[in-house]
Amino acid sequence: VHRQEILHDNYLHSYKHVLSLGESLVQDSSPASRNQFFCFDIGVIFPLFWVAIKCRDSATRRRSLKLLFSLHHQEGAWKSIGAAKAAEFVIGIEEEGLEPEVSQCQVPEVKRVHLVNATVDAETGEIGLSCLMREDRDGGIWYFREGRVSCAEELLPA
Repeated sequence: VHRQEILHDNYLHSYKHVLSLGESLVQDSSPASRNQFFCFDIGVIFPLFWVAIKCRDSATRRRSLKLLFSLHHQEGAWKSIGAAKAAEFVIGIEEEGLEPEVSQCQVPEVKRVHLVNATVDAETGEIGLSCLMREDRDGGIWYFREGRVSCAEELLPA
């Protein structure tokens, strides 16, 4: 679907299914594993991240984002908090200037992120993000939107 991100809209039912599976896995896990979890395999973080950055239905992508923020998991190099903050950045770019709740058809092709490159700076605890976008619908002009997010755990108020 490269160059035609709008094609992801055809898979809303699949994204909702992935999200439901992720929610049931987390819900069925023991309270101890919900507190902190590490594994070498790909588990739920990347599929939830993918739903958040590729699905344009705001209710579905925000459910995915909420679940990522609620996890304290690390699967290989993926940390749930970093994936959540990176996905939140992408959502912010795509939905910039739109109402808080939008359907997938309200995010035009020229506002959609086509590719997300992430670079983690272990010293600062930040993720550098570079999002590839198209300037025009016909596809001749490409550019990057860049930013940084902190991947450190949020401290709760005392």
